[in-house]
Amino acid sequence: MALIKCKECKKEISDKADRCPHCGARMKREPLGCGVVVAGLILLYIFYVAFGDMLNPEKPLPKQASIKTFYQGDNWAVSEVSMTDESRQCELKSSPHYLDSNGNPEHGSTRLKVGHPANNVTFSGEKIGAYFKIAERFMFYVDDDSGIMIIPESPISGDRVIGKMIKGDAVKIKIDFGRGGISVHMFSLSGFAKAYKKLQDCVGIAPKHTR
Repeated sequence: MALIKCKECKKEISDKADRCPHCGARMKREPLGCGVVVAGLILLYIFYVAFGDMLNPEKPLPKQASIKTFYQGDNWAVSEVSMTDESRQCELKSSPHYLDSNGNPEHGSTRLKVGHPANNVTFSGEKIGAYFKIAERFMFYVDDDSGIMIIPESPISGDRVIGKMIKGDAVKIKIDFGRGGISVHMFSLSGFAKAYKKLQDCVGIAPKHTR
């Protein structure tokens, strides 16, 4: 219990008293400040955001992203990536080219990817460290056709390239390391035409290219 002074007689009284025992003056209680009210509303909002879905069992929880194989061929596979109930993407991947001659994936690998609905081609790597960074130039070839310069992990505009890949036998990526020589990454196009149709089936569109 704390002691306060009566506003009328200035004598000390309990802060719990409704009236001054000395002069009989009524003690006025201080109303709750605006800050207290605002703080309470903020706490209620945080509680609703954190536990609102649990308190409303009729509202379904959002699904987590899932990846599943839509088609598996000898050299190419189609994966379906579902981000939400409404969002779905599909991707066509080549078999990996391993940096290690013994085919150890822990030593890094590269592959080609075709994505939809963007319909582009990307040369990408996994567990390769600075392999791409120390190279000077990357060239993309379909069979013996004239090559195009590419940037790893950056999509290539797909329609024209995909048309060549469907009719071709192999994609060759030449990586120029300057004085370190040239490394060639080969990707077989056997089965690519069928896999590309499966990719379009995955996203539910009519095929653009046929062999």
